[in-house]
Amino acid sequence: MQEERMHEREHMILSFVEDEHYRPMKIKEMAALMNVPKKQRGEFHEVLDRLIAKGKIAINRRGLVGLPEENIVVGEFMATQKGFGFVRVEGHKEDIFIPESQVNGAFHGDTVQVALTRAEGHGRRREGQITKILTRGVSRIVCTYEKSKTFGFAVPDNPRFGQDIFIPQERSKGAVSGHKVVVEITGYGTNTKSPEGKVVEI
Repeated sequence: MQEERMHEREHMILSFVEDEHYRPMKIKEMAALMNVPKKQRGEFHEVLDRLIAKGKIAINRRGLVGLPEENIVVGEFMATQKGFGFVRVEGHKEDIFIPESQVNGAFHGDTVQVALTRAEGHGRRREGQITKILTRGVSRIVCTYEKSKTFGFAVPDNPRFGQDIFIPQERSKGAVSGHKVVVEITGYGTNTKSPEGKVVEI
């Protein structure tokens, strides 16, 4: 039943976006125009994510929902130790280069939507900006714990996870500096805010 309802919703959203009078808009505006009740907003977002993952709709660089342009693709993000990364798109030979400033909170292994900002040519590879994170690839990582006075932080063992994870004191399970811990990520952070997590195992 759930699956049927999802299909129905997908169909409704697609007809709405494909209408010739539709103009790209924010998700909030779209939900209001489609009379989506507040308590169904979560499901509405889920249906939108499914349509994006299928390549039926896309979110552009200004955060507006519309039909996919040729320069929007979905793939898997691969981070590097240096902060920048690449997105691998199925069926494409070349990965897309993502500068550090355009990673927008994506973690290694996430499935993301990318807006291409530079086409390939003259020996240069394609470049893009991550506009939406569709699914998280990793929720638990092995780290080394470092304790400070009122909180702690966990340094991921895998260098591809370039950011330390902030651990509130009450979620540290009593770990002390140097302990190997398994951290569950509770918040993925933003460009200005560190990811946050809790220790689930020492």
